[in-house]
Amino acid sequence: MDSLLARKVREAFRNTYGNLPVIMSRAPGRINIIGEHIDYNDGFVLPVAIDQYIVAAMSPNETNLLCRVHALDLGESISWNLDEPLHDRPVWLHYIYGSLMEWYQAGWAGGGLDILFSGEIPTGAGLSSSAALEASNAIGIASLWSITLDRKELALHCQLVEHKYAGVQCGIMDQYASIFGLPDQAILLDCRTVEHEYVPLELPDYSFLLVNSGVSHSLASSEYNLRRASCDEALAIIRTHSSDINSWREVDRALLSTVRKDLSDTTFKRALHVVNEIERVKQACKALASNDLMSLGLLIYQSHEDLSKNYEVSCPELDFLVDQARLNSDILGARMMGGGFGGCTINLIRNSGIEAFVTRTQLNYQRKFGFRPEVYIVHSGSGAELI
Repeated sequence: MDSLLARKVREAFRNTYGNLPVIMSRAPGRINIIGEHIDYNDGFVLPVAIDQYIVAAMSPNETNLLCRVHALDLGESISWNLDEPLHDRPVWLHYIYGSLMEWYQAGWAGGGLDILFSGEIPTGAGLSSSAALEASNAIGIASLWSITLDRKELALHCQLVEHKYAGVQCGIMDQYASIFGLPDQAILLDCRTVEHEYVPLELPDYSFLLVNSGVSHSLASSEYNLRRASCDEALAIIRTHSSDINSWREVDRALLSTVRKDLSDTTFKRALHVVNEIERVKQACKALASNDLMSLGLLIYQSHEDLSKNYEVSCPELDFLVDQARLNSDILGARMMGGGFGGCTINLIRNSGIEAFVTRTQLNYQRKFGFRPEVYIVHSGSGAELI
């Protein structure tokens, strides 16, 4: 699969290291159709790998321990020996360094190597470029060093790298979607069992359009911990009334109503979003299976309403973008996507209406917030693979 990006990476590798790469690999970013803030509540998520990738090229360098990595888009290079831990490293290197060090320390390293990578995934847009960087490099390094992993083991390895080396205690969704993605398929991922099934994604006349609010996620980390604590508190109280409840997926709105008096207003609202969103993911899969995009769009709008009013992880900019979508009959559904407090909205939009919506929304957003938002049209793509 010799894409323009792959050809650019191959040529840059030769110019940087003086030889052609032995292995080339790629992995995609992802979107999440629905299922937000329930991955850590034993819920389900519905991500899709997108057709935008990070491509990595690598080759042995005829040393035992020397690693050289070049980030083409940043123009930055780092080298070190595997037996000498590199503590002061750029953020982007965490996602590659972790794989190399984990497998070196396990005794699986097959000698020094050279790596170069480049990507086409917008950074800071919530498309999980970090997971794509992890997966594209991990699958290539594993092949080069003859390490045998199935795809689930690879996803869990990449999640470990992010936890241990990048310091981000993420769920499994991003890495899983980047590795298991298939064209024209969404992934129904059970975050409790870490198992999945594919759901047909047939959108001949529609696309997913992302609108980037340009707002940073400055509150996301601290508020994320508060949301988790509220959910844990609510479930503990529910279990005092129904001891046979083991997870949120066993809680419905009727049960939640019976314990309403024991929950604070804030905790009740958090719990209500979790219960509603778990059910919405199930309904979204049914809608996709029957190609009922109107119902899917309504569920997406309902998700945003809960995320904004009950889970309170939206912001004025995201709410404005969703309100703009509601005014447009070419859009079936829109919501904030990701952790919240900024980032993108995801819009299910008729292809013929994209240009008019983008023009109007960018103009109105700039008038209100003084910023012209970037937009990205994304389609489904293939998961991590050698190329």
